[in-house]
Amino acid sequence: MPMKLKSRVRTTKVDVSASEIARLKIDLEQERVKGQRYRLAAESAANLIYEWDLGSRVEWLGHVDELLGYQPNEIPRTWEGYTSLLHNEDRERVLAAVDNRLKSEEPYCVESRVRRKDGTYLYWQDRGTVVRDESGKPVKWLGAVSDITERKRTEEALRKTTAQLENTLAAIDDLVTVQDRNLHVVLSNWHGREHITEEERRSEPYCYACYMRRNKPCELCPTLEVFRIGHAVTMEVKNLYTGKILEVSAYPVPGVLGNVEFVTEHVRDITERKQAEGALRRAEENFRRSLDSSPLGISIVSAEGEMLYVNQAMLDLYGYDDIDELQSTPISKRYTAASYAEYQARKKKRMAEGDVPSEYEIDIIRKTGEIRHLQVFRKEIIWDDQKRFQAIYHDMTDQNRAEAKLHATLLGLRKALGGIIQVLSAASEFRDPYTAGHQRRVADLARAIAQELALSPDQVEGIRVAGVVHDIGKLGIPAEILSKPTRLSKLEFSLIQSHAQIGHDILRDIEFSWPIAQIILQHHERLDGSGYPQGLKGDDILFESRILAVSDVIEAMASHRPYRPALGIEAALKEIEAGKGVLYDPAVVSACLKLFREKGYAMKK
Repeated sequence: MPMKLKSRVRTTKVDVSASEIARLKIDLEQERVKGQRYRLAAESAANLIYEWDLGSRVEWLGHVDELLGYQPNEIPRTWEGYTSLLHNEDRERVLAAVDNRLKSEEPYCVESRVRRKDGTYLYWQDRGTVVRDESGKPVKWLGAVSDITERKRTEEALRKTTAQLENTLAAIDDLVTVQDRNLHVVLSNWHGREHITEEERRSEPYCYACYMRRNKPCELCPTLEVFRIGHAVTMEVKNLYTGKILEVSAYPVPGVLGNVEFVTEHVRDITERKQAEGALRRAEENFRRSLDSSPLGISIVSAEGEMLYVNQAMLDLYGYDDIDELQSTPISKRYTAASYAEYQARKKKRMAEGDVPSEYEIDIIRKTGEIRHLQVFRKEIIWDDQKRFQAIYHDMTDQNRAEAKLHATLLGLRKALGGIIQVLSAASEFRDPYTAGHQRRVADLARAIAQELALSPDQVEGIRVAGVVHDIGKLGIPAEILSKPTRLSKLEFSLIQSHAQIGHDILRDIEFSWPIAQIILQHHERLDGSGYPQGLKGDDILFESRILAVSDVIEAMASHRPYRPALGIEAALKEIEAGKGVLYDPAVVSACLKLFREKGYAMKK
């Protein structure tokens, strides 16, 4: 064997290019250096050399058995054995590359997966060269393999991270790029490409801020500025092609040694914002000219409280002659004690950058000593190109006085209306002594159910009022039918049923705050359409009427009638429980049952 190996070495000296072997060794050494980042095992840090005689025999020089997990005598020593270790998806590609190298001088460097003894796969890189005889015929194959499993894993992790980064960038509306020192774009979400032609996009290097071609970036290129000074910059630039105004923020990406290797550039089109700011300034000028003629008091103050401007209406509110007189009078003298305390609280909160309401009310003291009540609207504005505060004052004194009178009148009218309702209720019960108190008890129960259902106070009051007069229509029914001690005939019962329509007709022209007439008209309707007088179903029935219907049934069954004794509360509760969802609204029934069975509600005599 030693003599044979020596013969092979002589052949190699004659036929194999020294530069090619040197290149192979250099490449392998470079891979070993790169491998320091992947922490290869000590034995696999060196390349594994193999020789193939272009027949069936393969000789390994190195610890390939340890790398693949085999015993020394288990490692395949034939070409077929070697290729059988390759992953099925990689084998044809490797063989095709080997064949191509045997037929040409094309370099051979292939990455493939190789099966270990335990069935797992590792990645390795195979570099090979061909030894030829004097006639150029291949006589031997020299190969060197390196374990690149950790590198592949790192590359895959990097690929996933890059994909995640690209997906994140894709969700950003503004243009984001990462550029190197030559202004080459290494990463971009390409948003904003409507400003860039295909030709410009292919031109590198490239300044995305100004969209300048090749090696002529703008003089104030943000990316170059970051490379120069080493920290982030933000500037506004004008696109030389489109005229767009862009806000460019450039951030350094430091390398391992702390120097700036890349710059991330965030480009936002602020043309519309700048145009809006210009329009705002022009509007401000027009606004300032219109202030003096405003009927409302207006003042402009600084963040520190210095009064910069007041219009004539503001001076008239206080009764002062000019802004100097108003400014020289302390706020404590211009406000009532309560309003001055509120002003100090607002100021303290504002200085602490807290949430201060933009609308509030104050009481001021005029120069004459008269107290006026003002509504104030405060907002932040641009005044002389600086942030200021505008306050608009609306004198509410006379309006509040008028509203107080109106409220008193309304209370009087409501009190009178309540009296009228009580008279109507009493008149109805006077003609039907057996149902005396029925309307009041129905109204009380209906109000309790409405409150249990968490209706608004206004809705609760409307339901109570409707309950008090829900049988007002019985004024139109003969008294002898109302008090008949025996079962009613069909004709008599139909007359009784008409009381809902009669009640509606009596009240329909009265201007209530609630639909009282409609509530009364529908209080005998049922969910399944079996009620009267219209045979309404489900949601076509007012919710107030559905509450009144349950209350009416409970009170009627629990009370004495001329033609029968009282059936009792429990019988009444069972009746509405049986008709829940069929005749009566489920939510109303549930609320009613809860009142009686859980909260101890009891109807008054």
